[in-house]
Amino acid sequence: MSYYKRHLFMCVNEREDKACCQDHGAAELRAYAKTKTKELGISGQGGVRVNQAGCLDRCD
Repeated sequence: MSYYKRHLFMCVNEREDKACCQDHGAAELRAYAKTKTKELGISGQGGVRVNQAGCLDRCD
C-alpha cells in the first residue's frame, strides 16, 4: 500500500537558452500547492505530497 494517496511532481527546472517551467512561475505554483494541501489538511500520510522535480520534458 502506498504511503500517499496522491504524489505530485512539479517541474521547477530553469534553463538559460530554452523554454522551461520556471519561466512560467513553477516554483511559486509548487509553493502554493504545498501550502494549500497543508491548509486543507490533506497533506502527509494517506493524503497528498507535493514535490519539486527536474525537467520532465514537457516544454519542448
